[in-house]
Amino acid sequence: MRKTITTLRIMTVLGLLTLLTIATPGNAQNPIPLPDQAVVINIPPNFSSDALQAANRQIDRAVKQGVKTLVFRFSGANRSFDSMWKLARRIDQLHNDNQIRTLAFIPDEARGMNLLAVMACKEIYADEFALIGQVLPAVSIRDQDKGQPPIDPQSVIKKMEIFAKAGGHDPLLARAMTEKRMILYKVTQSGQSKLVDQPGFEKLTAAGWKMAGTGPLAAADQMLLLDGRTAMELGLVNQLAASEEVLKKLLNLSTTPVKLTDESSTGVDMAEVPVDANSIIIAQDATTPETRTPKAVFITCSEMIDEGLLESIKRRTEEALSGGATYIIYEMDTYGGRVDSALSIHKYILHEVNKKAHTVAYVRTDAISAGALISVACEDIIMKENTKIGDCAPIQMGGTIEGVEREKIETVLRSYFGDAAKSNNYPVAIVKAMVTVKIEVWQVKNLQTGKNEYFQGDQLANLDSYVYDLLGKKRIDTDETLVTLDHEEATKYGLSRTVVKGLDKDAREAVLTFLEKRDDVAFPRPADYITTNWSEEMVRWITGPTISGILLMIAMLGIYAELNSPGIGLPGAVAVVALVILFGCKFTIGMANWWEIAMFVLGISLLIAEIFVIPGFGVAGIAGILLVLISLIAMMVANKPGENPLPVTEYDWNQFTNQLLAMIIGIGGFIIGAILISRYLPSIPMANKLILQPMAESVTDRTGFAPAPSAEITVQVGQEGIALSSLRPSGSAKFDAKRFNVVTRGSLIEANQKIKIVAIDGNSIVVAKA
Repeated sequence: MRKTITTLRIMTVLGLLTLLTIATPGNAQNPIPLPDQAVVINIPPNFSSDALQAANRQIDRAVKQGVKTLVFRFSGANRSFDSMWKLARRIDQLHNDNQIRTLAFIPDEARGMNLLAVMACKEIYADEFALIGQVLPAVSIRDQDKGQPPIDPQSVIKKMEIFAKAGGHDPLLARAMTEKRMILYKVTQSGQSKLVDQPGFEKLTAAGWKMAGTGPLAAADQMLLLDGRTAMELGLVNQLAASEEVLKKLLNLSTTPVKLTDESSTGVDMAEVPVDANSIIIAQDATTPETRTPKAVFITCSEMIDEGLLESIKRRTEEALSGGATYIIYEMDTYGGRVDSALSIHKYILHEVNKKAHTVAYVRTDAISAGALISVACEDIIMKENTKIGDCAPIQMGGTIEGVEREKIETVLRSYFGDAAKSNNYPVAIVKAMVTVKIEVWQVKNLQTGKNEYFQGDQLANLDSYVYDLLGKKRIDTDETLVTLDHEEATKYGLSRTVVKGLDKDAREAVLTFLEKRDDVAFPRPADYITTNWSEEMVRWITGPTISGILLMIAMLGIYAELNSPGIGLPGAVAVVALVILFGCKFTIGMANWWEIAMFVLGISLLIAEIFVIPGFGVAGIAGILLVLISLIAMMVANKPGENPLPVTEYDWNQFTNQLLAMIIGIGGFIIGAILISRYLPSIPMANKLILQPMAESVTDRTGFAPAPSAEITVQVGQEGIALSSLRPSGSAKFDAKRFNVVTRGSLIEANQKIKIVAIDGNSIVVAKA
């Protein structure tokens, strides 16, 4: 009895202590944690470039809001290799750069290119009956993005292995899901298990390991396809979750679902495409910082595309970005220009500007040749009514490019066009046909999506007739023409997002309205409009062939006039100013490097030394002339420091030819001007004051008296005398025991040579050899 009472007392005390412990604030055992905030991003089966952009926007918003868990919900089979591997790369960066937990959730199936992004996630959750695997069968025909070339299986296999390793998953599983020849076994020994390929299986079984199951995981002619439970047993899936609610409870997550559109803009009037992918905004806390305020800025890209325009585009773009621009609209009005300058602008927009703002090419009049190359680098192309885009085949003025040389140039251009088209969701085949005549383009309807896609003629044989309507295919470009599209064709084929109408002001407003409606943004009015400044326009005008030739002629005439008169006067100053303007402007746009300017200065210095210092005409004079000519010719070709100043592209040769012709005309003008200056300038009442006139100089005779002033010339035409100094071309001479300043008409006469007077112009005595 006593034991029973004691036991009851002990139990009562323990119960009271337990209640007290539970009721005491701050001493709770195993408190229930609050759920973490997570964002669930639904990845649709047809994951196009548009959906990728929408996904990146949602990811950016989640990162800015401090969300620490992102769940990517995969469904169906995906064919978009390009878009999906970019998403996989972004998922991998989330973990490495932002320390965000990435989860893949597979409620039904994930096949095809979905597996690239699934493998990039650090954790995988799936329904036990979900199907996971078989990467290539769903994409063996063509990527969903229009015009994309056939997928390289080796590229897919390599990227699958890379992302599997990055996500912490077995790369052998990834490879077996992608390659039919890959045979995968599960072997066990002493409670341990491993996944091995055929060579590994033979090696381990020889060492005593046993095969689990009755055979390989997949037959030799099949790609691996696992259900969710088997995938968990093999270590690919972390845990089983039949629904999102189960997943939330399993991981104690509070989720915000985000659905992306699976609509592709290609071939569709974007004014009619739903904007749900761009208008979804994750619920924000009151303390969450807002995203940047939308702001659109127009930047003109007009006339000749050259180094001057390149530097101007960079300056104005940086100005727009620093001013808070989120949309930069490049207004295209050009027939092309230098290929290297256009490529530099293309790469600058594609690789730098597109990461900082949304770029749009607005074709105001034409985007021909190099203008088309710049346009496809932008994320959107919008065309005004009655405009054109295309025709980017390389040409050579005064000749043709054929054979290997043409293919070498066109291959580079096609690769740039193709890469930009894939990134911005333009039809690849069409933009490549803007470069090469021999490309034939066909329009084929995808029976699964109901949309038109575009292929090169040699790609049709690889298409699956069960997926594509090959009987109804339509040729839109032959192998004898270059693609140049008007506004209607560009919109129909998916190159232009929409068409705007009206005068410039109304058309620009229509561009803004379209972007606002599609992207669910609002731009302040009036939008900034940044054009080239006066200095950029002046530099481009001065460096043109005509003005360059005129400046060269003025400089040479100034030097000639200065050398034909004693002292330093206005002609020399004019020559210096002309050379500074000419070389300074060429240096600004990359047509003159410092060594070319230094070579020109050295050549002029040698010529001056030869005339005034070194007797005779020899090595210094010849070297000076050669240096001047080489420097002038080198400055006719734009080349970066360290590159040879040799024309490479057809535009380089065109520019070199024009500059050379301008130099020849400038030299011809100098010769004519020099003759006119020597013959007529001293006799013109007002013009002869622009230079210092040679004055007759007297000498004191033995009697101590000076001869008559120089103004009283006592010599006559035809009178002979002796040169007292070298005439280069001016100097002193003696006639009838009197000393005078004389000048030749360009010829050089050594001292003590006999001379005769051939003309007297005012106070100028012109002589020649007797």
